Amino acid sequence: MFDFFFYGTLVDADVRRLVLGREVPDAEVRPAELAGYQRYTVREQPYPAAVPQPGATIDGVVMSGASLIDAAMLTCFEGADYEAQLCRVTSSANGNRDQDAWVFVASDRVPRGEPSWSIDEWRARHKPAFLEIAANWLGGISDADLSAAEDLWRQRSETPGAR
Repeated sequence: MFDFFFYGTLVDADVRRLVLGREVPDAEVRPAELAGYQRYTVREQPYPAAVPQPGATIDGVVMSGASLIDAAMLTCFEGADYEAQLCRVTSSANGNRDQDAWVFVASDRVPRGEPSWSIDEWRARHKPAFLEIAANWLGGISDADLSAAEDLWRQRSETPGAR
């Protein structure tokens, strides 16, 4: 089982349901923060990217108990321009508890826009179109890509702290 920190579109329950193909119970998702990173809007896209930035903090949610197939689907959804990194996050539920969670961090190839992104603005302006585009894109994930992502997460589960 894996824990993930989401700071962009995956904060939205409908996006998580679409990507994972299942409802994620509220008990598995709680508010959290990631210190040392800044959230940027990706230039000409409706979604953000996280990049290292000393002194910055990103708010989001932690999803606990992701399965191997969940992790593989998230990897395929995020794509090659985002790398999963194991980071320390602070969950505001249960008394600001620190924990390790996987975070999809943008590579240098991702073109940065402004250092701002709002889930509320995204929902108001982009969500319906994003869900439609994402559904079509997710339907095109090959079995080979999904299998490769599963193998990656299987290796990570067998080697704690592996990247």
